[in-house]
Amino acid sequence: MNESKNENTAKMNWLYWVVAFFVAVGIWAIADKTQTALSDTTIKDIPIEYIGEDTTLANRGLMLLSGSDESVTLKLEGARTVIADLDPETVRIQVDLSGVFSTGKQNLSYRIVYANRSSYFSSNLSNVSSSNTVTIQIGALSQKEVEIRYDIRGNVAEGHIAGEISLNPDMLSIQGREDEVSAVSYAQVTLNIDNATETVSETLKCVLYDRYDQPITEHNLRLSAEEVLVTMPVNVIKELPLTIDFIEDVGSRLSNINWKLEPSSITVYGDAAVLVNVDKILLDTIVLAGLDGDMTYNYVIPLPEGCENVSGVSRAELKLSFKDLVVKQVEAGEFICENQPRGKVVKVLTSLLPITLRGTSVDVDAITPEKVTVVADLGDISSASGNYTVPAEIRLDSSGDIAIIGTYQVRVNISEPPPPPPVVEEPDPGTTPETPVDVPAEIPADTSGATPAA
Repeated sequence: MNESKNENTAKMNWLYWVVAFFVAVGIWAIADKTQTALSDTTIKDIPIEYIGEDTTLANRGLMLLSGSDESVTLKLEGARTVIADLDPETVRIQVDLSGVFSTGKQNLSYRIVYANRSSYFSSNLSNVSSSNTVTIQIGALSQKEVEIRYDIRGNVAEGHIAGEISLNPDMLSIQGREDEVSAVSYAQVTLNIDNATETVSETLKCVLYDRYDQPITEHNLRLSAEEVLVTMPVNVIKELPLTIDFIEDVGSRLSNINWKLEPSSITVYGDAAVLVNVDKILLDTIVLAGLDGDMTYNYVIPLPEGCENVSGVSRAELKLSFKDLVVKQVEAGEFICENQPRGKVVKVLTSLLPITLRGTSVDVDAITPEKVTVVADLGDISSASGNYTVPAEIRLDSSGDIAIIGTYQVRVNISEPPPPPPVVEEPDPGTTPETPVDVPAEIPADTSGATPAA
């Protein structure tokens, strides 16, 4: 019974395998028919890319006269699935001009470039167009250089002056057919300015003009530059005062100085953007405390960057003198010490110290030795004893504007304090002190023979 059942099962399995095989063959046949079924598509007005036109062809003195504006209409045939995957917008046509060596009409084959660069894709597409070539006209290349001119529209702001205009480049090389090249007389750019207050710099498009000053709006010429950088400096004339920076100090005030600078100003010409924040020219910085009398200084006048001195004077002279300047010495005899070492005895060994004073005669003459105090600073002295030289500060009992010239030192002696006096013991109040015995003084012998008084 079981054996019969097993035989039936085996037969059924075999039947399933046979059915599956024929189903698979049918599916494969349908798929194969779909794959091999051909289809076609037409792509119109594909622009042509010419390879080597501005390099190889131009180096040979040749140029493409016609054909550059032409397009190609393609009819492609291939498997239906391949055609379905083709994007017409990505199909390109290229013509290589490297094989062109002469002028005249020529037929060149083109190459189809697909966005999908796989060999499977391209090998399953065929070009069944009526023609696989394009016809072009090659001519001799003519070339010349023309000047670039400029046309300024508008004016600079009031008080400003337009400087010399520069163009980069200032010459233009043109290439093309002989008749078109010879028709060009010059190129021109137009710069519009409106109350400009600083340098103007713009990149402008070139326009070609013929010998009758008429613009050439349509041409097939190649230009070495389509645009030109135009720079127009905007300058100003400005008067700038010459200045000296005086640094005052005690006893050396600007109010006590007579000074004269010639010239006091100059007129400069330069870029408005440079001079907009310049209001003076600083010649020198002078510390008045370093002067002790009449002085004369000479300077080469520096100019702001890129500016021109239109005054014609390139040097300046400064003369200065003090209205009332006195330098006097006073011998100070009053000394005090600060920051003394604790537990030490300090003695100033310097008895008189000459002090140099500077100021007006009224202020300096009012200083007497009694109004000068020398303060010795012992802050840096160690606890060791001995003689030392220490810095000193000079203090004046005066409200005048007086400078103390120089630095000062004094000699001091540092010593240990003297020992304390011996201690006298007081008697014990509980005991009676012994009464001293009076001893009569010895009477000297009388050698005169007189009798002493009773």
